[in-house]
Amino acid sequence: IDKKPWELNRIKGLGKKRAASLVKAVRQNVVVMEIMSHLRSYDISQATAIKIYKKWGASAIDEINRNPYALCEIPSVGFKTADDVAKSIGVAEDSPFRIKAGLTYVLETQASSGNTAILLDDLINKTANDVLRVDEFSVAAEIPDEVSAGNLKREVIDGEQHILLPIYYNAELSIVKHVKRLM
Repeated sequence: IDKKPWELNRIKGLGKKRAASLVKAVRQNVVVMEIMSHLRSYDISQATAIKIYKKWGASAIDEINRNPYALCEIPSVGFKTADDVAKSIGVAEDSPFRIKAGLTYVLETQASSGNTAILLDDLINKTANDVLRVDEFSVAAEIPDEVSAGNLKREVIDGEQHILLPIYYNAELSIVKHVKRLM
């Protein structure tokens, strides 16, 4: 069906719309199977491969090869898996993609412990030394771009610079707004 779709015309009772639908479904399955096969080498499950396909479609492998840390956008893929994929395809340890994903990972880890804001210096130190094992300057250099892009929020709390993920920043603003409304 994938290689010779016109052969479907020989089947009696199969209309053009149904034949086109079959060809499309088969081609999608071929793409999903290629993605699954490619991701199997990274120990990524079939269920996750399907989620990846749903997000990026036929360009999933290209997207992963361009930026394997984009995998972190898939709920069942964490930073460590994305980092393993990146290492296997030769992404540099000080890649901006890796550093940005590392910053997000540290902030998400801190938030899961109840700390939605982290001191700027602590974020740089934890990301550089505990997670990525790269120099602190490389990590610090990415933060202004991430703040400008809206991927991170910078807030001065008690005279010290803190960094937050936008989702937690917005949640805290909402809480403050509701508390003020109640007062």
